[in-house]
Amino acid sequence: MTAREKEVLELIKQDPMISQNEIAQRLSITRSSVSVYIGNLIKKGKMRGRGYVISEDDYSVVIGAANFDLIGVIDVFSNGTDKVFEEGNTFFNDENEIRIHFGGTAKNVAENATRLGINTKIIAALAQDLFGQEIARECNQHSISTEACFFGDNLTSSMYLELRSRRDYIHTGVANVSIQKHITPEFLETKSGVLKHAQQIVMDDGLPKETLEYVTATYGRQKQVLLLATQAHRVNRYCDFIDRFAYCQFNFRSAVALARMESISAGTDMASVREIARRLQSIGVGNMLFPIDYDKLCFAGDGYCNVYKSPSPKPDPEYYQGSRDALMAGLMYSIAHGLSLDEMAAFECACREATYRTRDMVNMSLCPELIKSIRAEMGSLRPI
Repeated sequence: MTAREKEVLELIKQDPMISQNEIAQRLSITRSSVSVYIGNLIKKGKMRGRGYVISEDDYSVVIGAANFDLIGVIDVFSNGTDKVFEEGNTFFNDENEIRIHFGGTAKNVAENATRLGINTKIIAALAQDLFGQEIARECNQHSISTEACFFGDNLTSSMYLELRSRRDYIHTGVANVSIQKHITPEFLETKSGVLKHAQQIVMDDGLPKETLEYVTATYGRQKQVLLLATQAHRVNRYCDFIDRFAYCQFNFRSAVALARMESISAGTDMASVREIARRLQSIGVGNMLFPIDYDKLCFAGDGYCNVYKSPSPKPDPEYYQGSRDALMAGLMYSIAHGLSLDEMAAFECACREATYRTRDMVNMSLCPELIKSIRAEMGSLRPI
C-alpha cells in the first residue's frame, strides 16, 4: 500500500461510516482522489467492496509438513570416536539424550514467522490421534492458526526419528510423512477463501507435485508464492513450473541438482556459484536464495547475483542444519516489509546467526530483539 492508501484505510477503520467527502477534507485531497484510493484498496484486498468492509488483517499461509520429532543424541566413546552405530548395539550412557519436538518444515517456518510478527496460518495434514492433537495444540499455543488444516481419522501422524552424535552430524534418520498426500488440489479448493486473501503462500517441496502445480497455477499470478526446496531428489516435482514462484529458497544441493551441476560442492568458488544462479535463471527461476556453506548466502534475480558473507564463527553442525526454516521466515518478513537487497541479506544473516545462538535444533525461537541486536553487531553488509 502507498502511504496515502494507508491513511485512507486507517480513517475507514476508525469510522466505517465515514463519507468520501469527509475523508477528502480530513486528508486535504479531492473526493475523486479518495475514490481512486478506495478502488486501489479493493483491488489489493484490503477492503471487500464499496460498503467499506475491511478485510482481515494481512496474513501468510504456510503449506507443508508438521511432524512429531523424536531425536536421539548418543554420546561419543571416551576415546572421542563416533563409531557408535555398530549392528546390534544398544547404548546405555548417562550422557545420552532423547529429545521430543513438534517440528516439520511448515510448522517450523510458521512458528519462526509468527515470532517475527507475521500473522501466520498453516495448512498441514494432521491425524486425529494423540500426536496430531498435540501438534495442533503446539501450533495454537504459538498463535499459528490451524483452522485450514486437514484432520483425518484412522491415519498416522507425520513423524520423524533421528539418531545423531554430539560431535558430528546426523548418522541416520527415518520419516513417515505419507499423510501429506492428503493435501490435494481438491482439499485446497475447500480452503480457497484462506488462500485467496493470503498476502504470501509458502510451500515446502515435500508436497505432492500436483499440489505444488495447482497452487502456483491458481494463485501464482495474483500473489507471492514462495518455494522452500529442502531435498535434491524432489526437484522433479516443481522444475516444470519453476517460473511461477515469486521467490525460491533452495538448500545448496537442491540448487545444484536443479542447475544440473552435480559435481559442485558447497565450498565452491564464486564463479561456480554465479554459474549455478545463471543456469537456474535460464530455466525460469526468478528471485532465489541459497546458502553456501555455513556463513555465505547467495541472492540472485533479474540482473543480479550477490553473495553475502556473515561474520559468524562456525557453528556446531546440528545448529547449522536448523537455520533453513529461519531463513525462510526471514525471507517472508523481508518481502512483506519491502526491504532492499542489502537490508534483506543483513536480516537473513541475522536470522541465521540467531538460530546458532539459541542452540535449538528444531524450534528456533527467533526473537525480534535478538535479531535487532545481531544486526547492530554486524553493521552494514555488502556483497563479496
